[in-house]
Amino acid sequence: MGLVRGQVKRLDIPDEPGEWVEIKKLPWGLLEGARQKRTDVVIERTRAWGAEMFEMLRGVQSSDVTAAADPTNEYDRGFLLRHAVQAWSYDAELPDAVEELEEETADWLAKEIVSFNSRVRTEAEQLDAMPPSISH
Repeated sequence: MGLVRGQVKRLDIPDEPGEWVEIKKLPWGLLEGARQKRTDVVIERTRAWGAEMFEMLRGVQSSDVTAAADPTNEYDRGFLLRHAVQAWSYDAELPDAVEELEEETADWLAKEIVSFNSRVRTEAEQLDAMPPSISH
């Protein structure tokens, strides 16, 4: 529990030897902002599809959708990347350069951010005066 300040994780980027990225844990307000942005996008796309498509979607069993859901889909990927990527080895300025990532790398990184932000600190970490820095 407590503040997320200083909680960072350094990751090696898959299939790119020597390349790394450092992500930070996001406070609840930014996570909520990422959820709201995703919700707004979904609502806008649904409106664009029209009433006929909406009726088709209503027929899908919600339990089927929930069972196959990826928790990353709850958040706007761009929002997560812009706010959680703290540093990286690429020769490109943050936060704007996150828009230049390949699709596969952006997906992987978004999943890592969601996983890191879902992680509960251990009792020892909570008692420690210094926030944890995690490397993989």
